[in-house]
Amino acid sequence: MKKFTVPILTEEYKIHVAIGKKEEFKHYCRKYIGDKDFLEKNSLRGLCIYRKKTNECPLLLIDESFSYVDIVSTLAHEASHAMDYHTEYLSMDDESGEFNAHGIASVMRHCLPYITKKFIKNK
Repeated sequence: MKKFTVPILTEEYKIHVAIGKKEEFKHYCRKYIGDKDFLEKNSLRGLCIYRKKTNECPLLLIDESFSYVDIVSTLAHEASHAMDYHTEYLSMDDESGEFNAHGIASVMRHCLPYITKKFIKNK
């Protein structure tokens, strides 16, 4: 499993990303959701987890057993949910969507080189 911590706006706000196999995510699912088999039961390619009560930064779990295109699109999708959390937490009115877009781009810039190197052969 590969882990990333992506700063958003400042180092105080971040998105944690884990890319790996579903079995490797059981600890996170047990800790955050209370069900270690949550991903297997729900056939998800990825998941954005956060706890509003404790203000923990969002955690993205991305299943690496899918195609390159599915992994990349799932990462962007889940990053969007994480940015929604940050926008709400900061009580921002992001009418233009720029804060959201830059946050998603930051996640992609941090993670895409690893995904490309690992899943695209002969690059």
